[in-house]
Amino acid sequence: MKKLVVLDFDGTIYRGDSLLDFAKFCSTKRYYKSLFAIILPFIACKMGLYSRDKMKLIFLRINFSPYTKHLLFEKGQAFFKAHQNKLYTSAVAYIQACNRTNTRLVILSASSEEWLKPFCEFLDCKLISTRLHYTEEGNFSGHFEGENCVGMQKLNTLESELVLSDYAEIIIFGNSKSDLLLKQIATSYHHCYFS
Repeated sequence: MKKLVVLDFDGTIYRGDSLLDFAKFCSTKRYYKSLFAIILPFIACKMGLYSRDKMKLIFLRINFSPYTKHLLFEKGQAFFKAHQNKLYTSAVAYIQACNRTNTRLVILSASSEEWLKPFCEFLDCKLISTRLHYTEEGNFSGHFEGENCVGMQKLNTLESELVLSDYAEIIIFGNSKSDLLLKQIATSYHHCYFS
């Protein structure tokens, strides 16, 4: 039976937060405007009075509503070329070694395919992530398609996308408190392993 390796992206194999980096890459002006807009929701979120998903959607709407799906994917390609060096060298080496064996590699992230897809193609990994919703005209609607892939939703999405019983060994790499929830399905879990 095959081995499954599941890797969180931001802070685990990528140095930093790719959502923040990509938003700033698209427009520095909108990026700082969005940070100002989420100050109060951020404080309320820390106090348990506001949803983390709603706060994230405010940030996404300000930064990405001006763009079509096609343009965001184009910007994602340019972002990869400019930020490929933020991948941890040790993570790239580990993934490349796994690709030479009978191992299934999955990047499981709360970030989105618009900017993660080129990284996954470079690393030869399947991507499971938060998906953005678009209108029929191809504009970002300001909503998720499905759920934000974070916390327990990471586990739910992984279980809906893969038959975990097909794998004799499941190795998971994460860096956050919500990633620790994946320990329940892991034969081995590694926290902040590459950083």
